[in-house]
Amino acid sequence: MMNEFIKYISSAIPDLNEDTLSVLKKSFSKIEVKKDHLLLKQGQVCNNLYFISEGISRSFSIKDDKEYTTWFGFKNNFITSFISFFQESQVTKVSKCLPMN
Repeated sequence: MMNEFIKYISSAIPDLNEDTLSVLKKSFSKIEVKKDHLLLKQGQVCNNLYFISEGISRSFSIKDDKEYTTWFGFKNNFITSFISFFQESQVTKVSKCLPMN
């Protein structure tokens, strides 16, 4: 994951120096999750920024017991609830890992 992440960041921002890349490497850690794992749940406060090195994620809202898809995340996408992350407020959408096949 780290190699994919650093390659992605370096291609998006080619002028990053080694000190900045080192800070980024220290700020992220690899986690592996199985399909249907919930990265974000409604009502929790989001404390993480996720980078998808492989697989797919789906974000959705739940209203009246129905799921309404709002976003899909694919390889080299970031996942978070930015409002929750920066304002330390509750997440309003769910983010779930999807099966690859």
